[in-house]
Amino acid sequence: MIISPNTNNGDLLSIHISNAVFLAGPCPREDYEDDWRKDAIRILQEIGYKGDILNPTNPNYDGDLVKQTTWEHNALSIASRILFWIPRDKKHPALTTNIEFGEWMYAPNVFVGFPEGSENNRYIALRVNQLGGKIYNTLESLCQAVYYIEGKPKTVFTSDTHFGAERTLELSCRPFRNTDEMDLAMISNWNKTVSPDDTVIHLGDIGNVDILRVLNFKKMYFIPGNYEKKDHSIIEELSEDQRVIICENQQKITLNGKTYYLCHEPINGGGEDKFYLYGHIHRLQMIKKNGINVGQDANRFKPVLMSEIEWMRNAMEKYYDNNVFTDKCM
Repeated sequence: MIISPNTNNGDLLSIHISNAVFLAGPCPREDYEDDWRKDAIRILQEIGYKGDILNPTNPNYDGDLVKQTTWEHNALSIASRILFWIPRDKKHPALTTNIEFGEWMYAPNVFVGFPEGSENNRYIALRVNQLGGKIYNTLESLCQAVYYIEGKPKTVFTSDTHFGAERTLELSCRPFRNTDEMDLAMISNWNKTVSPDDTVIHLGDIGNVDILRVLNFKKMYFIPGNYEKKDHSIIEELSEDQRVIICENQQKITLNGKTYYLCHEPINGGGEDKFYLYGHIHRLQMIKKNGINVGQDANRFKPVLMSEIEWMRNAMEKYYDNNVFTDKCM
């Protein structure tokens, strides 16, 4: 699906979006036939790109700069991949593109290109190279790079997203000005980490279930948190999404030869002979002697990859000492 500022009145969070690519770069000022995005969309469709395409070009732009830029920022956040094509010249100065590149150049899955001979792109090329990226000099090669990045399906973990929760924003001292900013940051981190083929294990307190419409995943195994236990309507809403499977607390899983017990609250009386993945306590404690906190607040508001879990467990079992696990200082 091609999604523009005019799709569904510009309300991105009210439609289903998956594996989306945002087409970043200069927009035509007057002649909308003179828009490189038409070629990009054609190329992506011809090579078989299966995700949605977020196209900021707006022939119906009415001068409402706030509405347009808000849509673009939201779309960039929801996008799984960002394609920057910068055919900069006097007719297409791409001044806004400079700002967008600066905002998103550290994000995963950002691809940058411009034709040879384009003007004033030396700094962008330098920063891309310094960050280990590559500049593509044809739109075809750039679109192909965006397409060919799929890896093997992976398992990721998270907890305590609390989408839309003003209370959590305040009580957990999350570094966002409002819930919209908080949600978009978590959506961006999620979609730029999780693919539509991945499995997500969510350990409770999800918040606004409607956000699932724009999140990448194939299956979600969900253990209810304390908020879902208080409000069973959330479980009913989650169950309407056929990708979501509701699980019992202390669900046992084995991944890569290691056994884990999944729980929302870390106090379960299971004993130290088990290894837990948990949430609930937000950023108050990253690890316990026999468990790892996979919650958003403890992990830079990002889902946790299985490789990170394995690295942390190995460090806990082999290298961490009493300085890590003591209950008080001195």
